[in-house]
Amino acid sequence: MDTPIPVQIKWLDALTVGDSRWQCKEDIDNILEDQPPLMHTIGFLLYKCDVHVCVTDSIGENEYGHMTKIPIGMIQELTYLAPQTKEETYISQHGL
Repeated sequence: MDTPIPVQIKWLDALTVGDSRWQCKEDIDNILEDQPPLMHTIGFLLYKCDVHVCVTDSIGENEYGHMTKIPIGMIQELTYLAPQTKEETYISQHGL
């Protein structure tokens, strides 16, 4: 990928509850049916494959900012925020 494309990604995040101590069963039982948090990420698409995408928040001439790797199975929606190639338009309209 030559020039990173700006994208918006809506994705379900994994959730871990607790710390290094044992967790109270009642506290865990109370959140078992809660939905995972829906996250919204806007960044530059650095990499995309069948398993995951990688985005960064900043790009420079020879450096990137923080990188986030999101598994494809967690992505609800990926929207390209810049002009697209025919392939990217197809993917955006028909899924990853």
